Amino acid sequence: MQTDVRESLSRVPGVYGPQEDPPLTWYIPLCVTGDSGDLELEVAMADIFRRVFELWKTKQHDYGPGNISMAGEIGVAVRANDKLQRLMHLNGDEAQHEPIIDAWLDLCDYGAIGAALHLGYWPQEDSTPEPAPVIERDRLVIKHPDGDVRHVSLDEEGYAALRTLTEAASNSNG
Repeated sequence: MQTDVRESLSRVPGVYGPQEDPPLTWYIPLCVTGDSGDLELEVAMADIFRRVFELWKTKQHDYGPGNISMAGEIGVAVRANDKLQRLMHLNGDEAQHEPIIDAWLDLCDYGAIGAALHLGYWPQEDSTPEPAPVIERDRLVIKHPDGDVRHVSLDEEGYAALRTLTEAASNSNG
């Protein structure tokens, strides 16, 4: 069951909405107070979170929620691992087609998406149950109930990370 986000937001200090201009706009402030002990760093972090949110909105517009709904938390962990592998491979050097900062912002987005899934905020496109991923030695196989099969390649480290996540999830559920 999807959690009522509006109810959750109504309990957050400083949140107000929905506003009519523009229609259904919520305002959620990030309160920079210096409580961390470093006011300048708080300002920088608030700006990064704003950038991550803006990046998420543009990608969400392009992709929609279905690609995340289909693969669930394991799928998000695989995508986050792709970003980690990219960062480790580049080792601080800029890539030819994507700046390193984009990989870091994407990684932050995947963490937020995983949290949204886990908390029940992420929309499910239909009533079809979440597909059960199967881990093979070199790939993650996602078999959707409608017959669609997706394969996600895994390198050795990705396989080990995914196996660890799966085992941890199994241990916490049973």
